[in-house]
Amino acid sequence: MNLRIERIYDELRRRTQKERDDRAEYIYQRLPELRSIPEKRRALVKDAAMKRITAAEASEELDLLDRQERKLLEDSGFSADMLEVHPRCPFCRDTGWIGEAERKPCACRLKLLAEMDPGMGINSRQTFERFSEDIYPTEEQKRQTRTARIWCEQYADSLPSPEKKNLLLTGMAGLGKTYLCNSIAYRALSRGIDARVITAYTFIQTVLEGIRTKTGAVPDFCLRIPLLIIDDLGSESVIPNISEEALFSVLNERIHTGKPTVVATNLSYAALQERYGERVTSRLADRTVTQAIQLTGENLRRKQGLC
Repeated sequence: MNLRIERIYDELRRRTQKERDDRAEYIYQRLPELRSIPEKRRALVKDAAMKRITAAEASEELDLLDRQERKLLEDSGFSADMLEVHPRCPFCRDTGWIGEAERKPCACRLKLLAEMDPGMGINSRQTFERFSEDIYPTEEQKRQTRTARIWCEQYADSLPSPEKKNLLLTGMAGLGKTYLCNSIAYRALSRGIDARVITAYTFIQTVLEGIRTKTGAVPDFCLRIPLLIIDDLGSESVIPNISEEALFSVLNERIHTGKPTVVATNLSYAALQERYGERVTSRLADRTVTQAIQLTGENLRRKQGLC
């Protein structure tokens, strides 16, 4: 996957460089006096490196060349940056990475990974920008879901340090919880914050696989990912002495390390407590660190004939 991503960025840089070269050739044909400026720049840099001129002298001459180039372009009706490379992403300049002291993935890289890697669990088609109220059958359900969307969007925009680190979405199936989870995740990626969406079923299967292979019961990424979203909690099979302990370990560790976590469930508070016990439920619904949002209304999937 990493090699494939790097090839994509290599090709992107190659294309933007070719676009710049094609623009430059078009401009040089109309303004031939500009052709000599790049060579003059190279000569100045070489002279400075060979100490034939001082760095200050080279800087002054380079600045003069820049001003001459911009003036010629603008006087001929071209924009001043026509001879520059225009990367698709201005933040990483099509490298996929930002930062010098500590390199980290750019938002464009995270979004590209989400589109290419189903393992991230993020549906890039479900975003706040695509949110539509038209699918809701009643004004009350529209109003309530609109309010939930606003809360979720504010939460996503305040990452990685929202006022309350965790978000709990509750309500029956088909009310839009998964859509909101994906919207939060995609907004996080768009802001350069790595995120994963994992269903409770996949979480438990990963835990069981870790136990079977002796690689660790709790998936490492669940502890270290900046934003973890667990969807459909309560739809998975409960494995005695495993489900509760694994879920508690993840929730508890993330609370202690201050990492945001979003959980969506069809279960009520009482049902959560019965299914997972007091320890897990107290972490899920702790009001000091969790904002709870409850959705009610008509099952949209049933209304649309999808279930």
